[in-house]
Amino acid sequence: MNQTRNFTSVANIGSFTPAVTPVAVKATTVQTALVRRPAPAAELQVGAVRSIQTATVRPAAVKIPASELQINNVRFVNPEFSIAIASIQFLATGVPRNQITIPVSNAIEVTDQILFEEATDATKKFYLPRYRIATHIISEQSQYRISLAGSGEGGVLTLYLEKYPAEQLELSVRDAKELPHEVAVILKYVLANSGGIQKELSFQEVVQEGNLFRVVLHVNTLPEKDELFYALTNRDYHTELIIRRTAKMAVPLSVQPPAINLIELAADPQSRWVGGRLIDAHNNVDNVNLAWMGGDGDSQGFVRVDNNIVMEDGNSYSQVLRTHPKWVNQGTIKGWLSWRTLPAGARFQAKIGFLNGAVHTDGVTFWVWLHYKVNGREQWIPIIQRVKQYSRSLDYIEYDLSAYAGQAISIELRVDAGASSGQDWAAWVNPILVGVPLFRETTRVLDNAIPQYFDRDIHRYIFSDLPSSTGSKSGMK
Repeated sequence: MNQTRNFTSVANIGSFTPAVTPVAVKATTVQTALVRRPAPAAELQVGAVRSIQTATVRPAAVKIPASELQINNVRFVNPEFSIAIASIQFLATGVPRNQITIPVSNAIEVTDQILFEEATDATKKFYLPRYRIATHIISEQSQYRISLAGSGEGGVLTLYLEKYPAEQLELSVRDAKELPHEVAVILKYVLANSGGIQKELSFQEVVQEGNLFRVVLHVNTLPEKDELFYALTNRDYHTELIIRRTAKMAVPLSVQPPAINLIELAADPQSRWVGGRLIDAHNNVDNVNLAWMGGDGDSQGFVRVDNNIVMEDGNSYSQVLRTHPKWVNQGTIKGWLSWRTLPAGARFQAKIGFLNGAVHTDGVTFWVWLHYKVNGREQWIPIIQRVKQYSRSLDYIEYDLSAYAGQAISIELRVDAGASSGQDWAAWVNPILVGVPLFRETTRVLDNAIPQYFDRDIHRYIFSDLPSSTGSKSGMK
């Protein structure tokens, strides 16, 4: 009986990017490779590639010029060497997700047990299907759709494959699309009494027929056909059908770094707050240093964090940063937060508005400034300016700081009053610096391996097209 056992092995091709189409229909010359299975050893480490003994029983049917060798065929020639290549960490620079145009994986380690997403719309999902041998009903009996038949001196192995999702995704793939990918099919087995020499045969035909794939393997000689028969019917051959899926995707360069909470920075002793009166667009006089957690009745202005505050949108927020400008016309409050190093892909994000009930405010201007250093000298630029009226809704503000990733910066938060500072109960909700993972495009190769064994008595239909004369020569019964 053919019992399906699915597992996934992954190869990262790094900067190699073979073309990917939703379905690949290939016709290639059969490639035969024989490799002596090495004794168990520690997993290969990059920089310490161990030697691999090979024993070639006969040359490949066709010699492939180096310029035509497909990277995902390397494992046909030497599986261990392909694994070593896959483990090399290629140096790469990433880009924010919104610059990616192909499906993305949120996981660094890619498997067919995860959902992929459209880069610009995370609600649109993709999945990578697995494959198994299809079945059909013949004379009220379920049979595998596989046959080994004679063809001249050789033989033809034909089987049909059907797609299915990993069991972990059975419910979540209902609204997901299939991830575009290429398919190659290989039959791998260990030669009997060979000391562990394994052989891999590449199917020359992979053709989609409706919802199924018809895959065909041609062998040219009687000994090859006999060997193929034994590989399918003898457990000692440890035969596996490998469906190799090659897909192009974007993967994160690293996990998302933790957000930097600007409310916590506002309370840092190294942060500084000042209340004053503007005399032009940016300069102020009558400045007073403000203490953290100042009283909300301080006419010099105040900065504090309050919990469970109802904002003008009617919602209660667990924490808000309150920044009231000085109680004068053109009053202002400015805070220079302690310096921090920006993570990769950093963005400033916050909601801004008024506490509930500030109906008599004439509006304020929220500012965010970025301070950084060039050759040791501090520079600063405004990155956000937003005039806010009491509108019973909060404004969302955001700015991309990824160009400053890895640099030490300081954020300046500022609120300016208008002609009046009455009821300028301005507040910041969840102001943060969030690191957004950077992504890079890559090509991943995932193998879906299915052990193959068919009892020759139970599954006679598979071999019914073999000539009886051939069967007597090979000892088939």
